[in-house]
Amino acid sequence: MLAELTSNQITDWIAYNKIDPIGEWRSDYRIALVCATIVNVGNSLIYVMKGLWSKRAGRKPKFVTVQDFIPDWDGKKTKDEVPDQSIEEQKRMLLSIAKTFGATKGKRTKK
Repeated sequence: MLAELTSNQITDWIAYNKIDPIGEWRSDYRIALVCATIVNVGNSLIYVMKGLWSKRAGRKPKFVTVQDFIPDWDGKKTKDEVPDQSIEEQKRMLLSIAKTFGATKGKRTKK
């Protein structure tokens, strides 16, 4: 394709790309935006529906950013940005999830 384009056309495409970039990273950004929105809305609903804001004096849900969902294809994130989880932390997280689902299992009603 480059053999068929003139120098002026290539220059125009470079200028256009600076104004309105095209590329796969835009797809990553759009998906990350959707993911962050879903997580933030979900976290807000959980806290509001369970009334946790009133029970836990001013404690608000943790919101995520779009950057939390952008893939690190180049490996540019530092170790500080991506903390390692210990085996014990992973076990506690899974047990907490299992406990939550176990506690709600008997509360579900059939319609």
